[in-house]
Order: sequence, then structure tokens, then C-alpha cells
Amino acid sequence: MGIPTRIINLHTVPNPPTVGNPPTLIEGTLQSIHSNGEWGPLIGAPVQVYVNGLLAGDVVTDGSGNFQAAYAFPKPGTYTITAEFNGDLGWDSSTASITVNVVQQAPSVGSYLAIVIPAAAIAGLAIAFMIPQSTGSQVAG
Repeated sequence: MGIPTRIINLHTVPNPPTVGNPPTLIEGTLQSIHSNGEWGPLIGAPVQVYVNGLLAGDVVTDGSGNFQAAYAFPKPGTYTITAEFNGDLGWDSSTASITVNVVQQAPSVGSYLAIVIPAAAIAGLAIAFMIPQSTGSQVAG
């Protein structure tokens, strides 16, 4: 029997995860019992991340025991995400799983959203408002 380990805080960013690009980040933390009897980070350890049983990422924990894998979900639905540490050099293996409901991203609206008020509505004048979106160039109207 080796040193106990655990995977905590398994989650996605964004939450709920969305279909396609940009990919969803799958994050968690791997810990082990340290010599003082407290849980602490397991640094530089390999973690495999699976989505519905298929390998989605083979990652290594950072200086805080955190790991992160990027995954582009192909379609909306319910998915099971599993993170596994297979044990290494005296550490026990550990596994954590979550179930997530993946949603479709909101469709992108063009570069600008134009709102036109008909001339008859305001005594013979036509007014157009141009509302900038996050990217793109100006659209004349």
C-alpha cells in the first residue's frame, strides 16, 4: 500500500461547458498525504483525462498540483468526465468523475447590430443606431 492520493475540484470552464471552439477547459487538483499528515499538492504527476471513456488529455500537474486539459465537445448532451492518476513511485492511484450537460453556444451576431426606426414612426425622420459587437468592422447602414 502506497501513499494515499485524491483528485479534488474536478470541474469545467465554462460551466456549463459548451460545444466547439473555444474548447472547454477541464481542471482539477491532485493531492497526496504529506509527511506532516496533511493533504498537499502532488507536483509533476501524470493525470489522464477522459470524456465518455475516451482519452481527452494526458497532462502533468503544476507546482500547486493543478492540471488542465482542453476539450472541444462535438455536440450538446450529457458527458462523463473522468480524471485518473495511476499511481507512481509509492503513491496510490486515484480517480474522480463528474457528469456535465454540454450546451450549444449562443450564435454569434454580426459585427454590428443595426436598429432602424421607420420614418413614419417619428415624423418623417429615419434614425439608425449602430451597436458594436465584440469583433469585426463597422457596417454602414
